[in-house]
Amino acid sequence: MSGYEFSHWADIITKFGFPVIALIGLGSFIWYIWKWVTNQVNPSLDKAGASLGKLKKQIQALDNDMIRLDMKLKILIQERHIIDKNRKELISEKEKPH
Repeated sequence: MSGYEFSHWADIITKFGFPVIALIGLGSFIWYIWKWVTNQVNPSLDKAGASLGKLKKQIQALDNDMIRLDMKLKILIQERHIIDKNRKELISEKEKPH
């Protein structure tokens, strides 16, 4: 900072007081942050929320498919046990002497 800039800010602080200058600086910082959040962050969050909603629906659909496939697999395993049991009974009946 050059001597002119320092004396310029010192004169302003002397004229208006440090609390007023600090309030103006803090207010401009808060204004900048508020504009940044409303113009850049909020739209990005909205897009992310929409994508998250779509992803949630797809995961629910996949979960339902997994449940259906699990049920089909259990039914097929039960049928396989029944068929194997009947096959063993048929084999044992054929081997029995009449």
